[in-house]
Amino acid sequence: MNQLVQEFSFDKKNELIERKIYNHFENFLIKESMLDKIDKSSYINLLERIEKGDIKKGNSNKFSEELNFETDFYFSPFTILSCHEKLYRIEKLIDEKSWQYQTALEINHYQASGEINDLIKAVKTIPKDKFDKIYYRDLIIVYIYNIIR
Repeated sequence: MNQLVQEFSFDKKNELIERKIYNHFENFLIKESMLDKIDKSSYINLLERIEKGDIKKGNSNKFSEELNFETDFYFSPFTILSCHEKLYRIEKLIDEKSWQYQTALEINHYQASGEINDLIKAVKTIPKDKFDKIYYRDLIIVYIYNIIR
């Protein structure tokens, strides 16, 4: 029994794989001319284009084919829930005026409404210096992947 617990314990290597695949997906979005560059305004532009219907569905299949393995596992709804848990656990969202709380609130609105505008609002709440770090973009990346799937 102890061996089973050890086999299923959290592995830092898996977290690194997730981060790398998110970087690969961003590079794919840039290569496919969906994302101009990795910054807030480009993400907002991409989400606005998705909302208008300018971005076709099925692009995540092309991404999987390019990497030669099924990528949905890393972008599953379970991953999304895990990201939410990380935001609450690591950032300790207790200050309702904090940007972290506001981001989580807009993401919750997006989950409830499915309106891309709520996801755009979430991106806008993330400070630029934080948005530059993949850790703070990964949740948005997962949503984009699933939207264009």
